[in-house]
Amino acid sequence: MSVLEFTPVNISPATFFFPADRLPAELTVRQAAEILCISEPSMVKLLESGKIVFRQTDEIRLIASKDVLEYKEQKKNLRLGVLAELVKESQESESY
Repeated sequence: MSVLEFTPVNISPATFFFPADRLPAELTVRQAAEILCISEPSMVKLLESGKIVFRQTDEIRLIASKDVLEYKEQKKNLRLGVLAELVKESQESESY
C-alpha cells in the first residue's frame, strides 16, 4: 500500500476552532477538551481533581479560557523540560 492510498485524517479537528485571539471568556467541557486534545471524560477528571478551576451552572461546567490555555502551556513546558533532560542524558552517555 502506497502513501497515496491513505486518506488524510485531521487528528485534532477542533483544536483551533476559534482563532486564539477570539476565544470566548468561558468554554464548555467539550470546547476545553478539544483545545487540550483530550476526551471529555478526561477533561472532567481534570476539573474534578482541581487541576483546572471551573464554575458550575445549573446544567454545565464552564471553564475560563485563560485557565485552559495556561494549563496547556504548563503541560507543554513540562514535556519540553523532560525532553531536554532526556537529550542531555543521551548526549552525556554518548548514545545520541
